[in-house]
Amino acid sequence: MATIIWFEDYQPADAPVVGGKNSSLGTLFNAGLPVPPGFAVSADCYRKAMADGGLAAELDALTAGLDPRDHTAVTAAGFRARELIGSLDLTGGLIMAERVAFAASDRIGLVEAQRLVSAAAARTAADGVSFRQALVESAGLGLAPDEIDAALDPATGLEPAASLVDRVLST
Repeated sequence: MATIIWFEDYQPADAPVVGGKNSSLGTLFNAGLPVPPGFAVSADCYRKAMADGGLAAELDALTAGLDPRDHTAVTAAGFRARELIGSLDLTGGLIMAERVAFAASDRIGLVEAQRLVSAAAARTAADGVSFRQALVESAGLGLAPDEIDAALDPATGLEPAASLVDRVLST
């Protein structure tokens, strides 16, 4: 199974491994509707990252016996799960692959950037090198190591959910 599945490559058979939202985006993208280029990280890749990071058991323990009607407990468990996952660096930046592709696309075009980022992701999975290392060693990406580092830094590329909700609600 692929580590990442680009929306343009999405097939209905991919639905079980990319989830509902990504399935919808892939379907809409392939129907020619205005969906930005993007990709989904496969469920297998996500589960492997959680297991390799030793988080699978801890995440399971967070939800074991959790009463879904207890909003306070569910919120606390969700907050803790996000903390655990946010501190995990097993992906070596793989979660930021789309941002790297977009950063490189200005210089080499989106299709070529996606191809090179996909190849780097595959090398990460196959050879066990960090995603950053695979990107730095990728011939033709057109990004300097400091540009790759900036693109891989989630603090510079992801808006906290609370501020996003506030911004959406204020419009």
